[in-house]
Amino acid sequence: ALRALAEAHEQLGDRAASIASLYRAVDSIDQCIAEVPGRDARIAFFRNQYGAFVTLAWQLAESGDLLAALQVLERGRHRESRRSRQTGSSAALRATREQLDSLLLRRLDADLGALSGNVDAASLGPTDAELVEVESRLRLLSRESGLAQGQQSLDRKTLLESMGPDETALVFLARGSSLGVLICTKESVQWLQLEITLEELSAKRETLELRLAERLSWGGLQAREARGRAKADGLLRQLGEALLGPVIKRAGAPSSLLVVPCEGLHGLPFHAFRIADQYLIETCTVSYTSGLVALGLAREKTGSTVHKDRYLVATRDARLPFIDEEARAILGLHQNAMCEVAASSFPTALANGEVRGELLHVAAHGAFQTHNPLFSGLTFGDRVLSPHDVQAMALELGIVTLAGCETGRSRVIEGESIISLERAFLDAGARSIVSCLWIVEDELAARMMARLHRNLLQGVPVGEALVLAQREEVSRGSHPLDWSSFALTGDPSVLLGTP
Repeated sequence: ALRALAEAHEQLGDRAASIASLYRAVDSIDQCIAEVPGRDARIAFFRNQYGAFVTLAWQLAESGDLLAALQVLERGRHRESRRSRQTGSSAALRATREQLDSLLLRRLDADLGALSGNVDAASLGPTDAELVEVESRLRLLSRESGLAQGQQSLDRKTLLESMGPDETALVFLARGSSLGVLICTKESVQWLQLEITLEELSAKRETLELRLAERLSWGGLQAREARGRAKADGLLRQLGEALLGPVIKRAGAPSSLLVVPCEGLHGLPFHAFRIADQYLIETCTVSYTSGLVALGLAREKTGSTVHKDRYLVATRDARLPFIDEEARAILGLHQNAMCEVAASSFPTALANGEVRGELLHVAAHGAFQTHNPLFSGLTFGDRVLSPHDVQAMALELGIVTLAGCETGRSRVIEGESIISLERAFLDAGARSIVSCLWIVEDELAARMMARLHRNLLQGVPVGEALVLAQREEVSRGSHPLDWSSFALTGDPSVLLGTP
């Protein structure tokens, strides 16, 4: 109702009243998410109200209040992560939780007493009014605790503080068929509405997927590969001109780019877009993040891990002959600083917290299940490590390299909720993830991963280490749809320590 009222005010030209109604709407959504249990079916409805946050952010951006627009977008994207922090540890919250437990135990004793005919025991139980009062107080304290813990990172003045001095973040948002972007640096935010529509973008994305499918059928035929390369380059140039050209014209060329995608932009290889006859990674580093709050949280963790262990997990499979070569090369680079974990025991060891440290490299067969992405994942013998599994873990990991097909492929559900294996690792506590957006050749993966680890061992941050490996492939003349499969999500500034 509040969203409908806001739309009516907007149609009548009263932007201030529309914004006020939308603020009331997002406040209501936040309050409901705070009070509805996480496994309650109703939570899906409130998760799917992300459009209210986008509409409000768009109106604020058009009104010139760009920091407020950014704040609203971040608030919408991370309302679930804030909800997970509502189990705070304040003294009042703990005391109320203990009081509720005591009342529930008394109610159980009273119910059992009534069943056994013990009238005295039955009369000792709490009344419904007592239970309702304590439950309501606990919900309120939980909400206040969660909002207090999340408030600092969502404050207008601190939203940009997680960014480095040379970084530019592109925070995309879509409304209707329109696409806009907030261009953020540590000092300022600019707003730009792009000319390309979501329908046009969707058509180009479908063409890109067609080029990816064709690439698998080239079979070494030079003429077919040359035509495919020309078509792919042309498409990457069109996407670069539409999505990055106006940004560079407005704000200048970035040296380090953070991409915060939305809707149809998830999974697009921005780092392979062509600008002025160069791939983007030839002029700057490129990484991806779900938002500035997520980036800040990852950077708060960076360097805090006391465990400096490094692990390698490799599935030996005759169908993937280069995995063995990849494993030997990486173990040789790290020498005695890296421990190999048996593939068959890896999922259990990871879940039990036995694999924790600054680096985890996983080389295994990966596949994405479009019908149920929660059960996509990597195969280890007769076990599959899925996003569903990883989401339930608490990980202490710095850099995670997932050298398996489609480990970075994702699906957007319920607004901006993202399901993918790399996102599950990030949500579970990892700082930076290198993953594959689509199917990648075994030999290329082995070569790229060896280069990436070599660069990491030379003291290069993970974001730059990946870009340097990709630039080597560009210099070799490799097809962009091969090397651009590899992308980094999370904090690009993570370094390996001294073993």
